Amino acid sequence: MSLIDIFGGLLIFFNFVSFLHIFLLYLGITILFKGIMSVLYGLEKRFYLDFLGGIDILSGLLLIFTFFGLPAGFVWIFGVLLLSKGIWSFLFAL
Repeated sequence: MSLIDIFGGLLIFFNFVSFLHIFLLYLGITILFKGIMSVLYGLEKRFYLDFLGGIDILSGLLLIFTFFGLPAGFVWIFGVLLLSKGIWSFLFAL
């Protein structure tokens, strides 16, 4: 899962729209679904401050919006957040 975050963070940060354009949609849907599931599981366990799931939801939406041609100027911030979350998860999973 952390590799998905790293790849998604790189796509958001560097704003690849050329040959990786279709990956924006697929990865956006995957990260959005992962974030929704994370938040729902957090609510089930009464953990109401799941900001990592929130980062996933916002990053997934931004990837989908970028696929449809609606990028914003602040998108790179979520790329950095998602990339750092992915690296952090990858290092602590070892």
